[in-house]
Amino acid sequence: MQKSLNELPQAVRNIRYLLRRENVPLEKWASHLAKVATLDESEASEIIRGRKPASREAESIAEAFDQEASQLQSAPLYGHGEWSILRENLRFLLDSLEEHTQKALAADLGKSQETVTRWVTQGTKPHPKNLRHLLSCFGLPTELNLETEPLFLSTTPVGGYAQKKWILDYIKKMPPEEITPVFEAIRRILLRSEKN
Repeated sequence: MQKSLNELPQAVRNIRYLLRRENVPLEKWASHLAKVATLDESEASEIIRGRKPASREAESIAEAFDQEASQLQSAPLYGHGEWSILRENLRFLLDSLEEHTQKALAADLGKSQETVTRWVTQGTKPHPKNLRHLLSCFGLPTELNLETEPLFLSTTPVGGYAQKKWILDYIKKMPPEEITPVFEAIRRILLRSEKN
């Protein structure tokens, strides 16, 4: 991640949270926001990417999600109760894994899959050592604070598993004529990382 999600305007983080809470797929966030808040899709896309909404946009978005515009812009709508940042981050990271990978991750952590699942379903807080190990398994900095940094609001894949899946899915969708011009660059990057 280039920039901390906590550096985004509060309204943007809240809008992302509301979209995620409604289980809107990431690739449809802009179109959904545009539709429910009667915005132009390019405006909705800019807001999701990090532009603070103008007053009229904030009012329209707040109304669409049955919120107060002032609340949308001033305080996090997430991070308390069963929507704790840690719990949502764990859910976000674990949801990026396939079931067999979840089992392997739990084994790597020295925990049962049920224990790891309870971290999300019951909000059980993992030991700091387990959190650091989990971050390491996902290829994330071990000093990242999962209790304060809302990774689940990211608009790009977070962690090695999700990034790998995104790359594979993207390449599978590319027509062969688009692969040829970039193949050599991708091959060199992959071979270089193989040598390290």
